[in-house]
Amino acid sequence: MIIRRWSVSAAIIVVLTAALLALLHFDTPDVHAKPVVDTGSYGSGALGSYQKNDRVIASGSEVRHVVASDGIVLFGDSIAVQDGAALGRLLEQQLGTSFAQYSWAGQPTSAAVDELAAWAKAYGLPRRIVMAVGSNDIFDPAAFGAQVERALRIAGPRRTV
Repeated sequence: MIIRRWSVSAAIIVVLTAALLALLHFDTPDVHAKPVVDTGSYGSGALGSYQKNDRVIASGSEVRHVVASDGIVLFGDSIAVQDGAALGRLLEQQLGTSFAQYSWAGQPTSAAVDELAAWAKAYGLPRRIVMAVGSNDIFDPAAFGAQVERALRIAGPRRTV
């Protein structure tokens, strides 16, 4: 009787191990294959329209003041919408630094970098730029790296991003 119980237990262990191994089957990755972005596997769907979402956008006069006083500009997504004003207050209190932001909930990095380029053209840029973006780029991670490079080119070698 004890042997049968052990045999049934052993059989269950073998079946569960085989099932686990089947679930964990790993293929050798093809390092030369182009990465596939499967937005369905993230479980949250594709990035939708963000234009109706909350945003905080400094006025042109605020941006001109920040550039003239060599303050700090922030380009961000929803995290910056929520926390940007607090950052601006801390910078003013602790460093005496002026601050302006362009933050829009749900925006991808490309939209923030587009606005960085627009501000650079319209107002110029201060020496320090904060980019608090990337949370909405899970659907195309490869494009995120290209946008980082683009932001650095727009900022130029004399600015800190």
